[in-house]
Amino acid sequence: MIRITGSSVKMRCRVFPHSAHALPNWRFDMTPHEKISTYICGDPLCEIPFGFCHCGCGELAPIQKETCIKRNLFKGLPARFIKNHQKSDRPINIDVEIERGGVPCRLIALTKGLYTIVWASDYLWLSQWRWCAYWSDDVHGYYAKRAEESDGKHRTILMHREILGLQKGDKTRGDHINGDTLLNTRSNLRTADKFQNAMNAKLASDNTSGIKGVSQTAANQYVAYICAYGQQKHLGTFASLESAASARKRAEEELFGEYARKGA
Repeated sequence: MIRITGSSVKMRCRVFPHSAHALPNWRFDMTPHEKISTYICGDPLCEIPFGFCHCGCGELAPIQKETCIKRNLFKGLPARFIKNHQKSDRPINIDVEIERGGVPCRLIALTKGLYTIVWASDYLWLSQWRWCAYWSDDVHGYYAKRAEESDGKHRTILMHREILGLQKGDKTRGDHINGDTLLNTRSNLRTADKFQNAMNAKLASDNTSGIKGVSQTAANQYVAYICAYGQQKHLGTFASLESAASARKRAEEELFGEYARKGA
């Protein structure tokens, strides 16, 4: 709880403008100074931008239809939480150093009970923000992201793009080399264009063979193909899955080079 004392000093949580501050008739001298004690956010370290759910999910909170002073909710302004998000627990950063590839690393807590791994040298810099776990249907996995408000506009910032120094509007992609989107160490990140990024994509959810670029026909044969720089190439039809997989692997080494997928 944050206490507000004195009519000349307007203390606030880091969520600003908060719904209470947005009220035109909000007064800091409505009662004697020593009696003013206003519940604002409940977390003095809160950095969730105005309008977003306070559980850290990164989603916009609904606009209140009615005012409820006891719950600090005001008609026409965003609620603190999306319905049923109040019980979302944020894990605590683990104060332990681990190693990845011989480089000291640390864990940064996300929402949904998840963590992301970063280099120890980046830990303090990245820990100044609150990060949440964001599910992406495109990669069938989680990213670490945070929300930011600038000039009255909300924007989403992905941790791996922050580390790579990619600014808003830059069409350059951030690529996780081993496919683990929560391993945000600099050794696992690289820049890529949209074609190179697609080369390192995970296995499609509708794949029936279990091998990327290989599909099974109704006649129990296997067709291998590969797509590079917007062009799809047929690699042949094979009697066994192993033969089709080998053809696909050779084509990846030839066409994808260092961007050939190394993870699962």
